[in-house]
Amino acid sequence: MPTATIDLRGLLIGLGLALVVDLLTVAVCGVVGVLHLEVVGIDWGVWPPLALIGFVGVFIQASSEEMFFRG
Repeated sequence: MPTATIDLRGLLIGLGLALVVDLLTVAVCGVVGVLHLEVVGIDWGVWPPLALIGFVGVFIQASSEEMFFRG
């Protein structure tokens, strides 16, 4: 029976390249003037409704998947 292995070196190289490409894209877009980023802080009033919606969504998705596949 085959065993599943994770190529950790390849994974880290891919993550590093993605990080470099993302940072370069943001830097170039910021210099060109296409991207305007502004740090405004965290609005804690948004998180409770978001957590509730996420919990309900996960609950509905998981239960419907169980009903569909297990009957």
